Amino acid sequence: MRSSELSSIEVSAGRTEVKNGFVFHWVAAVEYKTKKGCVEYLMPAMGHRILRILERWSQPYRARLAKMYGPRKSWCILQLRTGESTMAIRLH
Repeated sequence: MRSSELSSIEVSAGRTEVKNGFVFHWVAAVEYKTKKGCVEYLMPAMGHRILRILERWSQPYRARLAKMYGPRKSWCILQLRTGESTMAIRLH
């Protein structure tokens, strides 16, 4: 995972699924270099714990930014969970 994909991770980007008794942890991000758009990367369970910690830690900062600029929608996560294949345009 490149630094550009790391910087595109949003709140609630992690998900867990169980297939045939095996647990898989995924994180959603935007793939910029090859222009794939929204993708999911397999990650270890500890990565999900780290995501939750960073979500809690960043909450006051995100609240302050939302107050200044208004709330943002998580287009990438919404796109992956609904199964749409078109790339969403993200405005920062």
